[in-house]
Amino acid sequence: MASLAFGVSSQDSCHFSAPTSPSSSSSSSSSTVQICDVATWEMLNITVLDPVPPMPHVDPSKKDAVLLYIPRRVRVGGEEKDFTLKVLKETSGGPFDCFDEKVEEQFGDTMAPGWVLIDKEVLPGSRNQTYEIQKRMVEARGCSMPSVLEAVALNLMVFASTGERLYGEKPCTYTRCIEKVDDQYPILVGCFRANGLNVGRYFRDTIDFGVACVQRNFS
Repeated sequence: MASLAFGVSSQDSCHFSAPTSPSSSSSSSSSTVQICDVATWEMLNITVLDPVPPMPHVDPSKKDAVLLYIPRRVRVGGEEKDFTLKVLKETSGGPFDCFDEKVEEQFGDTMAPGWVLIDKEVLPGSRNQTYEIQKRMVEARGCSMPSVLEAVALNLMVFASTGERLYGEKPCTYTRCIEKVDDQYPILVGCFRANGLNVGRYFRDTIDFGVACVQRNFS
């Protein structure tokens, strides 16, 4: 079957797999919220330099969610840097199957410091919906669409700590992000397979494209 164009990386053209049936979830369920903090970043050889704010209070029994701390300043290889999408990509070394050069060019300097609670799966019913409908779906839950940095950090952190590939390929699953390349192509993160995570852009709606919820305010 033909594949769908996914943008262009610095090395090769990237492609989506042909649309697949969402008959099963993209990740296994857990009984408690998973926490990825400073210690998890150390697994990627990233030292967090921030005075980390207290961990927010969340329901410890909340399933299929990750409480993730994204730093502002880090030390990598003895050098202090702002923690941006580009720094994460270069420092982690992947694993990336594709990283769209347009995403890096336009959003490589993106920062998103602080604690966030991110769903490990896309919202039920959010697949094959428009960007606008997906945005309304998460807002109706008092949440937001993830930023590309949040979505990439989530996938790399969980993979580093547990070996689990979120937004995986059985079925092929991407979350749309809030940003748009050239103000028209929504960014997608997902289909995390053996070759790595995919970060790209696409304008059509397919069964593979859902949206995850992100909570940033905990008052």
